[in-house]
Amino acid sequence: MPAPVPVLSVVVPARNEAASLGGLVDELRSALAVVAYPWEVIVVDDASSDDTRGRLGRLVASDARIRGLLLPGRPGGRLGHGQSAAIAAGIEASRGRLVATIDGDGQNDPADLPVLLEAMRITGADLVQGDRTGRRREVVTRRLATAAGRLLQRLVLGIDVRDSGCGLRVMRREVARALPLGYAGMHRFVPALATDLGFTVVRAPVAQRARTAGRSKYGLLGRAAIVPIDCLVLRWMRSRRRRPVVERLAPIRPLDTVPARPAILPDAAACTVASEMESGRGAVGRGASGAGGSAVVASVPASSASIALPTASVEILATEVPAIRPGDPGSDRRSSHGRVGGSTADD
Repeated sequence: MPAPVPVLSVVVPARNEAASLGGLVDELRSALAVVAYPWEVIVVDDASSDDTRGRLGRLVASDARIRGLLLPGRPGGRLGHGQSAAIAAGIEASRGRLVATIDGDGQNDPADLPVLLEAMRITGADLVQGDRTGRRREVVTRRLATAAGRLLQRLVLGIDVRDSGCGLRVMRREVARALPLGYAGMHRFVPALATDLGFTVVRAPVAQRARTAGRSKYGLLGRAAIVPIDCLVLRWMRSRRRRPVVERLAPIRPLDTVPARPAILPDAAACTVASEMESGRGAVGRGASGAGGSAVVASVPASSASIALPTASVEILATEVPAIRPGDPGSDRRSSHGRVGGSTADD
């Protein structure tokens, strides 16, 4: 019996998260046990240099609901593509009508996923963004950096989204597919991007946990340098976006179904003119027009015309990213650039 098509796809970007990946997947299984529909977990290994790929291979082999994607490293084989690219790859490979994202470092609590799903059901929103505000304990410098980032988004982008950088969220498939995550750093602005695209966004409180394994991919100074640039890039993208109102063209009825209008001047070759000028050549003229008159008889062959209007259709084909599983030919090899795998370190 084939496995049911999942309704929920959980995308987990991971880079050098071998130590935390197993525990995170176990927690996801427990949290999603209360969900009444089929689900899948897609872990995207973003060119990890540790044993993330091996660990992921064992998880995929143990549960058919766990899928693994491997992103090759950038030139040199040591650099990942970033969290945005990893999330985009997972969304492209997803099959569910709902798509959730959660960080692979274990700091997001999988137990909050059912809470977000319930919030979507109640509100009917297109995207439910996790909000860690008030539930996380941070040092003063980190709080100041968060406040500065929020102020910058308000000034540059004209939006005020609390904790837009939280990696825990649930959205409808059409929202996930529309996000421009092919650009580095865009995962930090998912709520703003979805709002710009006309989707409804709500927030729901979620927990924030301390990292228990691995190390953070984002330094305070690095984040402070890149976020202003990302805000300017997003502002430029918004200024270039065009969203015209599209109207559907009503079908035009073929002309052969329209009653033909009578011909005013029939073609001479199709018209026979008979004239009787009281010459006594027969009774046709007299009978048709009476005595002393003339008769004109015109016969116009029936004609019909039809116009076939060509119809055009445009279909955008999205290429699905194939999952690479352990046991496949070449699955235990390294790429020519180094290891293939995944967490996410954004530029």
